Amino acid sequence: VTHQAYELWFKQIIFEVDSVRALLDVEGLDESHTMEILKRLNRIVLILKLLVDQVMILETMTPLDFMDFRNYLRPASGFQSLQFRLLENKLGLKQALRVKYNQNYQTVFGDDPEAMEALHKSESEPALLALIERWLERTPGLNTHGFNFWGKFQMVVDKMLAEDIEEAMKEPNEGVRRHRLQDTENRREIYRSIFDPAVHDALRSRGERRLSHRALQGAIMITFYRDEPRFSQPHQLLVLLMDMDSLITKWR
Repeated sequence: VTHQAYELWFKQIIFEVDSVRALLDVEGLDESHTMEILKRLNRIVLILKLLVDQVMILETMTPLDFMDFRNYLRPASGFQSLQFRLLENKLGLKQALRVKYNQNYQTVFGDDPEAMEALHKSESEPALLALIERWLERTPGLNTHGFNFWGKFQMVVDKMLAEDIEEAMKEPNEGVRRHRLQDTENRREIYRSIFDPAVHDALRSRGERRLSHRALQGAIMITFYRDEPRFSQPHQLLVLLMDMDSLITKWR
């Protein structure tokens, strides 16, 4: 029953994800659609919370109890679920970024031409992550000839690090001074990975970051200005996406 319920909820999540992708897959997002996107993403988050809670029901069985009927669920149990694989692709999980064990995930569906066609289609369509990236890249205020948020942000960070070094140099204890200077240098490297597009792109090529540098700038700006009316809903959207990522990871 739990597995059947999962499949029904996966179907609903896919419907919601497809509807959000359709609203985002435009050159300029109509701000009047933002509330609808928030409503649908929130529904996905609530469903995912329910799926995580349902794991407790499965935990009432021992592994041997589960194995008594495990084969009857094939090939729709857990990671063998076609709908779960479709959901992963639609959200933006790339083949190259799958763990080695799952890189040939299509094998189990090889005898089902309709399933294979659906998987190939889901891999070729614009994923939710790609559409969110495109939306973030259009964040107002990033251009250097306008508000230039990025330039202002970098100036504030440089000033903060310089003040931290100045304060550290006043420390009479050499060991503590060295520790504080090293801590400041470590933070400088973290900020460098944010400000320097080349460093960011290197991290992205290794799969350690997913968004383009421009999209990262947009996400950071939205986060800093989340209390401003213009960025309140975009920030809620980002929070819901992070909730989805966290809950899917927890379910897995």
